[in-house]
Amino acid sequence: MIDRFNFYDVYGYLLPGLVLLALLGFPGLLMIEKLPSSELISALAVVTAGYVVGHLTHAFARALFDQERPFAAQISELSVPAKALLERRLAESCDRPVAITDKSVFDICRRVLQDQKRGQLADQFQGMYALTRGLCLAFLAAAPYYVGISLCGLFHPSEIHWGRTIPFLFESFSKIHWGWSIPFLFGFLWLIIAYANRRGELTGPRDGTGVQAAPEGPVGSMGDTSKGQADNSNARRKQGRAQGEPEPVRGDSRPRYERTAAVLTLIAMGATVAIFMPARPNTFEAFLAAVPILLLFSLRMYRVFREQDRNVAKTVLGDFLVAPPPKSPQAADEKKSP
Repeated sequence: MIDRFNFYDVYGYLLPGLVLLALLGFPGLLMIEKLPSSELISALAVVTAGYVVGHLTHAFARALFDQERPFAAQISELSVPAKALLERRLAESCDRPVAITDKSVFDICRRVLQDQKRGQLADQFQGMYALTRGLCLAFLAAAPYYVGISLCGLFHPSEIHWGRTIPFLFESFSKIHWGWSIPFLFGFLWLIIAYANRRGELTGPRDGTGVQAAPEGPVGSMGDTSKGQADNSNARRKQGRAQGEPEPVRGDSRPRYERTAAVLTLIAMGATVAIFMPARPNTFEAFLAAVPILLLFSLRMYRVFREQDRNVAKTVLGDFLVAPPPKSPQAADEKKSP
């Protein structure tokens, strides 16, 4: 078990799981007067719980974001000779013809590169992609959870007398510490500015990411962003549509009611937790002020993991199209020798 535990388990499962566990479990610590003893909270128990929660986070994040993965779009950007080269390399690797539109192309390319010991760079990008995607979901899930805690804690629905709802709301508003509105408003303003600033979100990897430059020729057409290359890309898309190739998935096509149900569930969970929390000054206002910051972190992690995903797609496709270095006779003899 430990031998099979690799860096992807740490980046993709453990760290996002620990972050989500900390964000959702922090309000529960306020219900108790003192922390449990070290015998109850051991490092092994925390790591195990974080690893399990990390698997759940990974599954939900994959269902939420994976429809936007750019590998198919990278293939559609290839020139006709590069597509032919890709089909030939796939056929050589699988000993059978494989269509470049097949969903298994990415897995085939990754497996071949790993077998040839050439997938280290893609593995690094994949690990960062999994980490930032999990953190994005953790911060995103904590935001409605804290909203539920704040609303239930500030207005106490159990104390409402429905015959005098409006006076009760005025009394509740008068008890709120409005000083917390300043960090809330500034955080919300920062969130709006960050969302409006889409610089780098839809572009390719920036300099310094470590992505290998594509060689000139058929493969080189996948990395250029000049006007002439863009015109050629549009022409290739039209040619692909004429040949029946599927369009790259764009936008969000998943039913929104599932996400709405998830948000409402998290709000209800937060409201349930707030019922058992002690009514301490500034507590619920602080949770509400943290909501825009959590959304800001989630937005930042979303843009980072999208960038890392493009790095993965470009690196895997570029390395797969480049012929592997020939094996030396000495290495082959050493491998055959007992």
